[in-house]
Amino acid sequence: MPNNKLNSPTMKNAENHTQTNLIRFLTRILFVWFLKEKKLINLDLFDLDKLQNLI
Repeated sequence: MPNNKLNSPTMKNAENHTQTNLIRFLTRILFVWFLKEKKLINLDLFDLDKLQNLI
């Protein structure tokens, strides 16, 4: 079984792994913000009271 660097980061590439995860997280946050601003998703998902009623 080949050693997958993404599944088991070593000390040498741990910083790179962390940076990659941070970039992915920020990209997802920006994407959700874009969807919210363009009203492409239900805004009730961002209202805690309405969200509790939906779930």
